[in-house]
Amino acid sequence: MAFVAPEDRRFHRAQPSSVRRRRGPATWVRITRFLLVMGLVVGSLAWAGWSAWRSGRFDIGEIKVHGNRHVPTAEILDALAPIRQARLLQVDLDAVRERVATSPWIADARVRRILPSTIDVEVVERRPLGMGRLGDRLVLVDASGLVIDDFGPRYADFDLPIIDGLDADAIGARGEPLRGMRAALASRLLSALVPHPELLARVSQVDVSDPANAVVTLDADPARLFLGNRDFASRVSAYLELASALRSKVSEFDYVDLRYDARVYARPAEGAEVRGVKPATWPGRAGRDRS
Repeated sequence: MAFVAPEDRRFHRAQPSSVRRRRGPATWVRITRFLLVMGLVVGSLAWAGWSAWRSGRFDIGEIKVHGNRHVPTAEILDALAPIRQARLLQVDLDAVRERVATSPWIADARVRRILPSTIDVEVVERRPLGMGRLGDRLVLVDASGLVIDDFGPRYADFDLPIIDGLDADAIGARGEPLRGMRAALASRLLSALVPHPELLARVSQVDVSDPANAVVTLDADPARLFLGNRDFASRVSAYLELASALRSKVSEFDYVDLRYDARVYARPAEGAEVRGVKPATWPGRAGRDRS
């Protein structure tokens, strides 16, 4: 008697080779179709891109400049004239930035592409903080001591402190830094006051004749402030806090020396009214110099 085992559906029998052969061509047809469609899509996109490229659609049509106040837009556009014949996607943005930054007024420039045909240039200008004076020449300088430009009528509305006492060869051409130890002292002073605009706005004149002692004069105050070569902001602040108390004793000062720890020395101006204080208590120089 023959025994027939029940079929176990968990196992699949190998398909005959004839079945496998019948499925092969169909698979290749589908793959071929897919490749043809993809080829058509890629080819169409490439053709469209090439047509747009040849049509001039990506030629630079406009250069937008903004952020500039003192550098004329025309001057910046003139510097960028060589790129006007280029294609937008071929432009070297770093090279554009370097061209824009050739003006001493410009500290930095941010350049970007805007499809299909625009170059956008955002200018960051330097901030003049003082006017260096050497003989009859006045130049605008920033906190680093860089000569931005010669002072002239176009800058008549600037209200900046005058920097005196510079070395004889301190001022060079536009775009060059001031030279010498005295110029370095002036730069450190201006940089130290930048975070304190209320103090910087009060400074009328800076004298760096002594490269170890910056002397500052404030608006509407004839007293010369001896600040030494450090702690400029704190020393100006200390004087402003003491000014009322000092003037309650002396009407006007020649100088106030703020270079000493915890002590202030002052000298009354010639002919100043001294009220209730003996002149001996206002020494010209005393104590240990802490400049």
